[in-house]
Amino acid sequence: MKTRKKRTLFLLAGITLLTATELFASANTNTGHGDFVFKDEKSNKEKNIKVYYYKPEKLTPISRIVFVMHGNLRKAEGYRNLWAKFAKKYNFIVLCPEFSEKDFPGGAGYNMGNVYTDKWERIDKSEWAFSVIERLFDYVKKSTKMKTELYCIYGHSAGGQLVHRMVLFMPEARFSLAIAANSGYYTVPDYNTPLHCGIKDAGIDREQLKKAFSKNLIILVGEKDTIPLENQTKHEKKQGKNRVAKGSYFLSESKKLAEKMAADFNWKIKKVPSANHNSNKMDVYGSRLAAKSKKRKIKKPPKQSETKTPRDSNPPTHKT
Repeated sequence: MKTRKKRTLFLLAGITLLTATELFASANTNTGHGDFVFKDEKSNKEKNIKVYYYKPEKLTPISRIVFVMHGNLRKAEGYRNLWAKFAKKYNFIVLCPEFSEKDFPGGAGYNMGNVYTDKWERIDKSEWAFSVIERLFDYVKKSTKMKTELYCIYGHSAGGQLVHRMVLFMPEARFSLAIAANSGYYTVPDYNTPLHCGIKDAGIDREQLKKAFSKNLIILVGEKDTIPLENQTKHEKKQGKNRVAKGSYFLSESKKLAEKMAADFNWKIKKVPSANHNSNKMDVYGSRLAAKSKKRKIKKPPKQSETKTPRDSNPPTHKT
């Protein structure tokens, strides 16, 4: 009798587990609004990240995948709700992961991408927020059976800080376009300025920086996002009084260094007319850029082997 009870409980547990697994999988295949928990098993701490998404009905295996990174309030659902109409219009899947204060504490944990602790101690690369995004990209591709090779990433405010730092610290990541919108502060490619405003002792060598400069990064600023920022440090003040000034300073200083290094430079700044810090016009503009981002890697044609002409096959010269 006891054996039967144990077997029944085991079977019920198995059914419950199977149902949970099926529900978890279906969250990644259903169309429309939804959310799921991404258990990042490759992280040392096995972080659980809630991901809000919108999947349009006409999604194809090669549709775009667009990440939208939330601001300092860490309310990813609101960004998903806003971007759902763009995802439907342009037929891309939008993913809005929520990086909790618990797992990614403070500005160091989120704005800086969890590269350092709040005491500027280097964190293992597998724990970086950028690495989590890369693994989430693979997870979604596998779950939806998509073949898209590259993604677009858009971040607003604190999310914009994360995005431009992802370009600097992990240029090998598979984003074809990074859009940093209305960032409050920047990590300027300046080897004489310490973190978080510069890259002194940041472990970014010149080859990595060249690769970062070659990536497609758009600094997106609202034309009316001109409220002066308070309580700035010396290095923060150097970047400018407001977000528009800071974005312009970041791009200008980056371009100067790229020219000195003779590096390819694919960073741009774009100003959104009549947009303030929290204007939806930023998202409208950003979604248009995302809708044009590249989905696949550009395959370089194979180098043609040089064929030398035999000496005896040279045409005869004519004497004059």
